[in-house]
Amino acid sequence: MTEYQSLCAAFASRNKPEHFTDYMYCEENAEHDDTLLSKDNDTISFQDVGNIAYSPISFTSIEGFLYYLPGLARLATGTGEEYFLDTFLVYLENEERRNALNGNEKKALSKYLAYLGDSIQSEIQENLDTEDLVELINWLEQK
Repeated sequence: MTEYQSLCAAFASRNKPEHFTDYMYCEENAEHDDTLLSKDNDTISFQDVGNIAYSPISFTSIEGFLYYLPGLARLATGTGEEYFLDTFLVYLENEERRNALNGNEKKALSKYLAYLGDSIQSEIQENLDTEDLVELINWLEQK
């Protein structure tokens, strides 16, 4: 089983929510909710979430974030124009999101991020994300 498959297995109990955002609040939230409802972990794409200034993940609930974490982790393998690890790390700076992870999820995410650190190491260094990646891995392993 690959590290990604292990990550997916750890998050398999996270069900897709009925809604991801406070979609009744405003048109932007409704648009983001529609985007997330129309995708799943296999189909969410960099084009859907790659612009952190207008990403539906910024507006999603904790349940929505945890549901999509495997798909976002898959995107974090991107390089070049679709480099996404920096954004993925920002999403995981949120203490509420981190604290919502259970022990199996933390372990699987830690292993996946360590794998990512090896597989796209030069891209991570070039984007100055090594320190943030190491910090997150350390946090996941201590909890």
